[in-house]
Amino acid sequence: MAFIAVSQVALANDPCSSIASREPSQETRKFENKELSFQAPSNFRIMLTMQGLMIHSPWSHEVYTCQLNSKYGSGYVENGIVVNLMIPEQATELVKGLYQIDPQTVETTYPGTTAKMFVVAGPESASAYVLFIKNEKVVSIEIPVNSNDDGTGSTEIPEIHKSTVDLIMSTIQVK
Repeated sequence: MAFIAVSQVALANDPCSSIASREPSQETRKFENKELSFQAPSNFRIMLTMQGLMIHSPWSHEVYTCQLNSKYGSGYVENGIVVNLMIPEQATELVKGLYQIDPQTVETTYPGTTAKMFVVAGPESASAYVLFIKNEKVVSIEIPVNSNDDGTGSTEIPEIHKSTVDLIMSTIQVK
């Protein structure tokens, strides 16, 4: 099951990119399904998609809907957080795959935790993958990060994502 939190993305000449952003609510609500539960800001939208559950920030749903309904519908919108549950063998395969995508993958820890974090620069963007174990399953959180001037992925988590990732990591319960 994948969970995606999508943030605002600006596309050149795209009227949808002018939609004003709004801050996540300080109030939270609990999301729960048969596999896990976690807290999310109360003004985030959670949608079931073919990819899994898509968690939209307060402004990204408007951008997403605008792009779906305009000639810019094929533009790159997915700039968000993806949460997956997997067995340890799948996590091992994920890490091997990251090193195949980017042999210079950086291994570190997520700030303030002992969770492993792998930063990889792909052909189109950079991502950080945070891995930690909960109830004998591996939780993987993919976070978009900025690229450094040399093309490597930054180990700095963008502030737009950090508070949401922190909230998910501190409240996630795996069944």
